[in-house]
Amino acid sequence: MARATQLMRAGRLPRAARPVPATLALLLAAWILITATAPAPGQSRALGQRVASGAQPTALDQQVRAIASRLRCPVCQNESVADSPSELAGQMRALIRAKLEEGQPPQEIVAYFVSRYGQWILLDPPREGVGWILWSAPAVVLLVALMAAVTFLRRTVRQGEAAADGAESVTG
Repeated sequence: MARATQLMRAGRLPRAARPVPATLALLLAAWILITATAPAPGQSRALGQRVASGAQPTALDQQVRAIASRLRCPVCQNESVADSPSELAGQMRALIRAKLEEGQPPQEIVAYFVSRYGQWILLDPPREGVGWILWSAPAVVLLVALMAAVTFLRRTVRQGEAAADGAESVTG
């Protein structure tokens, strides 16, 4: 190894035999990892979804997507059934499609999943009962923060005025 280092410093070591800097090696490894795990062009990210091509989605596809986007994936939990790549979400999309083909209205399909998983399965909580707390909490927090900011600013202005009055009485 010492001989190779001496030859490299002297400029006599062939370029292919020179050691690769660690930064370049890490960048190359990251690039290989990213390209190896990326989906192929035209492939969908989620399992069970059709490949995005020039074909327009049918009305049934749009209905399945609309219903699935209202439901939370039980596996991923922060994704809708429409966007989740999990196997369970794929099965749920297939069940939604089958129920739509049987002629069930979307409300009944959503009610079926709510009866099976509870209100938790809905991405948008209902605006009734405890759901009102969830919908009104951001407005309440914003109102409290605004009141705290106004109180803080008033106190700061009063302290500044008191300090200015105190300075005038000392100099005047």
